Amino acid sequence: MTFSTPTRDMRFALEQMAGFENLSRSGAFPEVSDDLVDAILAEIGKFCDNVVAPLNETSDRQGAVLENGVVRVTPGFKEAYAQYVEAGWNALSFPEEWGGQGLPTTLAVALTDALNAACMSFAIGTTLTTGAVKAILHAATPDQKQKYLAKMISGEWTGTM
Repeated sequence: MTFSTPTRDMRFALEQMAGFENLSRSGAFPEVSDDLVDAILAEIGKFCDNVVAPLNETSDRQGAVLENGVVRVTPGFKEAYAQYVEAGWNALSFPEEWGGQGLPTTLAVALTDALNAACMSFAIGTTLTTGAVKAILHAATPDQKQKYLAKMISGEWTGTM
């Protein structure tokens, strides 16, 4: 079965359930237009359909393994993560001062939802980083923020547990 990201449903949920139109009118994100949101959702769909979803079966059949003290991730995960970072998905809603795009969190939630549906085992790695970045933003010292945020938001480093 082929996976297809429900971008129309995502757009509906943003507008009708999350009150995205109120956010747009608030002036908090003046650069966010309907065209930008539609483009982001379309690209989320392409990435999840073409890159992430094909990993789902592979990750079920051949998961990560520990070999000689080194974790080997599922084949294709490393390349998919590189594309995720290259597209800027990791930085979508984080503050621009740390290398993020400063877009509304609701768009990052739409991305996370699509990633979870396409391949949960890939998505978990991205959400760990999101959680770690949020914790650092809200609770870290200035020195800790300086040390970790830019590298995590850029995708060079990831969160873990």
